[in-house]
Amino acid sequence: MRNNFCRLVEPELKKLEADVPLDLMGMLWSPFHMTERNGYIHVPVESFQEITDFLTDHALHLAAARQQHAAQDVLQQRLAEAEKRLDPVDGDLLPAVGSKVFIHLARSDSWAEHTVVGYYAWDNHGLDKNVHRVFVRVRDSQGYLNARLLNDIRLASPGGADGEKAASPVVNLPRRKVKTEHSTAEEDAQADAWNAALDAVQELNR
Repeated sequence: MRNNFCRLVEPELKKLEADVPLDLMGMLWSPFHMTERNGYIHVPVESFQEITDFLTDHALHLAAARQQHAAQDVLQQRLAEAEKRLDPVDGDLLPAVGSKVFIHLARSDSWAEHTVVGYYAWDNHGLDKNVHRVFVRVRDSQGYLNARLLNDIRLASPGGADGEKAASPVVNLPRRKVKTEHSTAEEDAQADAWNAALDAVQELNR
């Protein structure tokens, strides 16, 4: 026997059981024996309490989910603001947060575009405490997270039609030399030559 306020018949209710929470299905199956008198629905106290508890739990769940999403939005906004405040560093090898890169997926044996969302670093197996393995955290278009070593990341090149054509490796280039007010003319000339060589290498890898 089903309750007399649910419009679904038994076969329709059975189809819902695989996808609907058990507490909700229990309410749909329960014989509440509601009655109507003078335009009012009379519900047993136990049934009314069950309905109220269910709605309360659902409201708390929605509130928690919205608070979590709001916190994530605030975090992303702060990251974006921090990214805007920071000037790019010459020779920086890390792709910027929010930029598009390609990673290779073994399952499909293809390059897939992802968005950079962060980084992390591990030690170098104890070989050198000053050398670390740097990973880039990425997210695909469906929201799934992944990570790759920096050297396994491919930057999206303009004009590329797909991952294989658009992917170019991150090149580990030395840092640019900076001229200061204390440097000599010879040191300035060496810095200009060094930086020009780096610019040429970067141009080749674009």
